[in-house]
Amino acid sequence: MHLNSVEKKIRGRGACILINKALSYSTIELNQYCHDKTLEMCTIKLHLKSFKLIVLCVYRAPTGDINLFFKQLEMILSKIIQSHGTLVVCGDLNINFLKNSNAASELLSLMNSRNLTQAANFPTRKTNNEGTLIDVIFIDTTKYDQIQIKPIINGLSDHDAQIIYLNKINSKSQPKFPKKKVRTLNEHTISHCLSYLKEESWNQIYNISFINGKFNSFHDTLLRHYETSFPDMYMQRGPMKNNWITKGIKISCGKKRELYLQYRENKDNVHLKNYYKKYCQILKKVTEEAKK
Repeated sequence: MHLNSVEKKIRGRGACILINKALSYSTIELNQYCHDKTLEMCTIKLHLKSFKLIVLCVYRAPTGDINLFFKQLEMILSKIIQSHGTLVVCGDLNINFLKNSNAASELLSLMNSRNLTQAANFPTRKTNNEGTLIDVIFIDTTKYDQIQIKPIINGLSDHDAQIIYLNKINSKSQPKFPKKKVRTLNEHTISHCLSYLKEESWNQIYNISFINGKFNSFHDTLLRHYETSFPDMYMQRGPMKNNWITKGIKISCGKKRELYLQYRENKDNVHLKNYYKKYCQILKKVTEEAKK
């Protein structure tokens, strides 16, 4: 996966987009419109067979300037629409669409003026037995025959994930996997390198008076023999396989999700809370060890 993100030093904020490397894409730089807490975002353009799909991921903190947010977002939409691509706007805007508010009405009006419709109609976050819809996906519904969207409880945060299916989208995959740079290290190449070093006189090092010059000369000579004996070679890399994901890890991940659902419905249960956190810690250690 490729990670395109807005770098933030404060934990719990910011935006990122994960893209499958087999897809052809490019990034769109819109950092000049970003404002800390008010509007944090990242944008990519997917180059599909029939059209270009632009994905804009946005985060707005609850304490952000709402008026500045709408002003900047309107300028961004105007700029992106000029780039001739189908637009998807998603992210955590901290504007609850399950309640009537001026902010929700203004955002809907702005998006509708660009022919963008809010696709989700279910709660995406649950706190204190109250559901809110603050994680949104806006898309031009006239571009597709059918759009399906559903929530996914992933147990990674108190926000549920969303999966959207867009009918009749054909992705343009890159024909080849990226090449991997390797060096051949075996008895033959090592012996070859040692013979070069043995034949080297090193006289030029002794003729240099200052210590830095001696080191640089030694380093350059050693590096030259190293590159000659172990040259870079490029191999075609196939699809990555997650062989470390064992059957036991899959079962444990399912159990972790079940525990999260129980914990979310019973947050006052201290024993269940501690058991869930301990289970997550153990599972994390197991997965990290399996990746080695």
